[in-house]
Amino acid sequence: MLVISVSKLCLIHAVLSPGDLQEVAKIPIVPVKDLAPQDDSVEDSFHMVPPRECFFGGNQYPEEHLYRRVFTFVDFGDRANGFLKACGVKAKPDGSDIVNIIIKNPYDFLDKTNVNGEEGPEKYMNFQWYHACANYQCRYLAELRSVAAGYEGMAEDDKRSMRHAPIFVGYHVSGSPNDDQLAPVKDEFQLVRASEILIADDMENRRIFGGFVWLAPQDELLESAYPYSYLKYWCR
Repeated sequence: MLVISVSKLCLIHAVLSPGDLQEVAKIPIVPVKDLAPQDDSVEDSFHMVPPRECFFGGNQYPEEHLYRRVFTFVDFGDRANGFLKACGVKAKPDGSDIVNIIIKNPYDFLDKTNVNGEEGPEKYMNFQWYHACANYQCRYLAELRSVAAGYEGMAEDDKRSMRHAPIFVGYHVSGSPNDDQLAPVKDEFQLVRASEILIADDMENRRIFGGFVWLAPQDELLESAYPYSYLKYWCR
């Protein structure tokens, strides 16, 4: 298959209308190098990505940063980058990009929050729940928190997609209503739809219901990202 290089495409930039550029943004024309193969004798391989799924400036993030593992960063020089910018390549991911990459494959995103080589969520896929792991929770919740911070300004399409996607962290807690404990222990968690989660601000209600329904994290900012939880008013 003939692949037109980005540098050649930028030669026709001047004759493309804004509508043309919007269409080009959807076409996989940007060559991205695949991960290095284990066998040094194997030649480098590439796959093609649409401009709207790429970003500039990967060096703005440390090598171990989550975004370096989940987003595609490119740099073809000033001239080609100018063309790609006109086609929708952005300087860095925003809240909408984070939401879309999470929705695309929530468990893969969760797995990529692991930078320490711990056993990933795929180990538990048959059970569809995970023992609470601070490493996964903190990084994943940090991304949900950034989404929540910009939630009001998000496009309605993104909000609609969030409604039905299993991207929200829900907790089951240990203990039973008869246990004499000061606070529930976050024992296991799962990625579920917002409609499956109970927002319970009262500690007693969290202890009572925590073994039967999924509880939202106790975080005011995160609660704004759980706007379609049909149970959220039960225990306020």
